Amino acid sequence: LSDCAACHGDRGGGGRRERAPPLTRQPDWYLLKQMENFRTGRRSHGNAPSLEELAETDAKAIVAWIVALVAD
Repeated sequence: LSDCAACHGDRGGGGRRERAPPLTRQPDWYLLKQMENFRTGRRSHGNAPSLEELAETDAKAIVAWIVALVAD
C-alpha cells in the first residue's frame, strides 16, 4: 500500500496538493466498499495500484489498521 501512501500519506491523513482525502476520517464500511470497487474495476484512479489480488480478509485488516491510526 505504499502507492496509497504516496498521496494519502503514511498515516492516511490525505494531502491537499495531491487532492487525496484523509482516509482516517472515512467510516470503515466506506473504505471497504471503495477497496472492493478498486478490486473489481468499478473504480479506478490514474496510477492507483490494482487490488485484484487483494483478499477480503487482507482488505479488512488494512481498514482496521487505518481506523487504528486515529487512536494513535
